[in-house]
Amino acid sequence: MSSVARDSGGGGRGASSSNKPRNLPAALPRSSVARKHVHLVYDEIANHFHKTRVWMWPKVIEFIESLPAQSTVLDVGCGNGRNTSMRPNDLFYVGLDISSQLLRKVVGRGVCSVAAGQEHLPFRSNSFDAIMSIAVVHHIVDTSGRETAMSEIERCLAPGGTALVYVWIKEQKKFAHLGQDVLIPWQLQKKHAASEQPKSNTEEDYVPSQTLKRKRDVSADDAGEGRNPIKKTLWRYYHLFEKGELEQLFKNTGSLTIIESGKQYNNWYVIVKKAGESTAQGVS
Repeated sequence: MSSVARDSGGGGRGASSSNKPRNLPAALPRSSVARKHVHLVYDEIANHFHKTRVWMWPKVIEFIESLPAQSTVLDVGCGNGRNTSMRPNDLFYVGLDISSQLLRKVVGRGVCSVAAGQEHLPFRSNSFDAIMSIAVVHHIVDTSGRETAMSEIERCLAPGGTALVYVWIKEQKKFAHLGQDVLIPWQLQKKHAASEQPKSNTEEDYVPSQTLKRKRDVSADDAGEGRNPIKKTLWRYYHLFEKGELEQLFKNTGSLTIIESGKQYNNWYVIVKKAGESTAQGVS
């Protein structure tokens, strides 16, 4: 098995035409998208998501390995905390996420956790030597919100500190027929569904016209209905980033300089550094 987990966009395999990525319907109130298609969905799929998010991406590993000892590290949108497992003895992590159910997994790792959104980080300015935002910014619905999230990273990052940001790439074959604002299906398997979960669907939620049942005649390579029955399909909101768009978000941050950018596993990434001298202790 590869040491890198790639987010394929869903919790199950063998997606039919009824549960493929699709454009965000214009009729959906934008004010409710973040709550109904990000927050509540991640609370509901937390157990399943936790089982599928184990491995760390190479650039994340490289970033963490580069940090001075005794650095304070904020993981924005930490999910189940998989990126806080490295160097537990000489780095201090804080995991932040909007999903209380996912934060239970973070607490289980012994990591300090905070329930909050990425657009309003509840920390003092210049608090962290390093900040990670791994595949999170693309869940913000509007450009101004995404710019605010970058400004919050700038504010909370200490002088001389560095931040790593990942977002999903628009230029993928599976997204060729779609716009930038999309809904991505997550097929929640019954074995991972909690007995009681927050309700994520209301009359304003998106429910495709086609049935969401998976086909029963599947190949030997597929996760069949008998082995992994699907309880329901939920829809996560994503803004798919075009080339150069992530870098553009940092144009209004006066103290951050992009020191590296690139592409990895269908994600754009940037590493930025804040002006000033770092106060983090180096390895003697």
